[in-house]
Amino acid sequence: MVDSTELLHARYGVDTHGAEVPPAVAALLDRRVTRRYRDDDVPEALLDTLLGAAQSAPAKSDLQQYSVVVMRDRARIKQIADWIGTMDWIATAPVFLVWCGDMRRGQRLCAMHEMPHANNNLDTFLNTAVDCALAMGQFITAADAVGLGTCPISYVRSHIERVTPLLGLPGGVYPVAGLTVGWPVFRRPLAMRLPPSVVVHRERYDDSVLETEVQDYDARRAGADRGGEFEKQRCVSAARRRRLEREPRASALGAGTFRFRRLPEDARVRSCLILVCQTLACQTLVCQTQVCQTQVCLTAAHPPLIRLPRGRCASRSAQRPSALATRPAWWCCAGGPQASRSC
Repeated sequence: MVDSTELLHARYGVDTHGAEVPPAVAALLDRRVTRRYRDDDVPEALLDTLLGAAQSAPAKSDLQQYSVVVMRDRARIKQIADWIGTMDWIATAPVFLVWCGDMRRGQRLCAMHEMPHANNNLDTFLNTAVDCALAMGQFITAADAVGLGTCPISYVRSHIERVTPLLGLPGGVYPVAGLTVGWPVFRRPLAMRLPPSVVVHRERYDDSVLETEVQDYDARRAGADRGGEFEKQRCVSAARRRRLEREPRASALGAGTFRFRRLPEDARVRSCLILVCQTLACQTLVCQTQVCQTQVCLTAAHPPLIRLPRGRCASRSAQRPSALATRPAWWCCAGGPQASRSC
């Protein structure tokens, strides 16, 4: 058994009373995402076993309304990585899984038995999404247990018009999330989570402490972020990260040297031009639209780009919103969920 007190403190950043738990639960509390993979392949037999663990997850009425597309072709995986444009680790993963909600199977089974499919509604859509998420979560847990690393990729939904024909998805089958799978190069720092006082409610929903608790959380997370080298590179473009790996010290760039490049254009954002200034001391975003001309420094001491109520972007000196604490600074202008209204 393992005392979970220290694990909970690392996860929340606050003192929390823990309990004695088995190693399997301790591993869940210490889970990390993986975004750098070795070239070693994942054996087919091991992958099939992990997919079996995923299929052992609970499912609504035992209908198991999901499907998984396994991708190993590096060229096809790279296509998805290029479409997304900001997640270079996708192309380095030896396996890419696309988890899909599947309403088609139930419809076909009803047709086989000459029965009507009575549940072509929003509830069925939600059931397929939940079944799929449960299976993917169980796969992630099983993969962690054998030493593999994973990273969910929700951005496949942002390119559904491309992903669907690439994978041959028929009507009634839609991508919920992608998942990179491979052997980790290193363990990333632990990502701090919102405190239980914000997320866990007893008997009745109560968010009366939300404002103060989230402010404290933001302060804790900002302090933890400044202490890690990985955070200094988190908001840098994919090309910049690749260059940093090849040249840990880019001594050729002087403090006064500026290199600007256009970030990959999101299919939903046609009018937003974002430039990146890349120097040793400065990594700055410049958002240029008709309503927004903002420069934001990405060093740890500065806040990220945020979206104002009327859809404009600005740099705000106040504490950054926790909802954006883990988002790249260009989130609202380069593919955020409401990007088409932001810029």
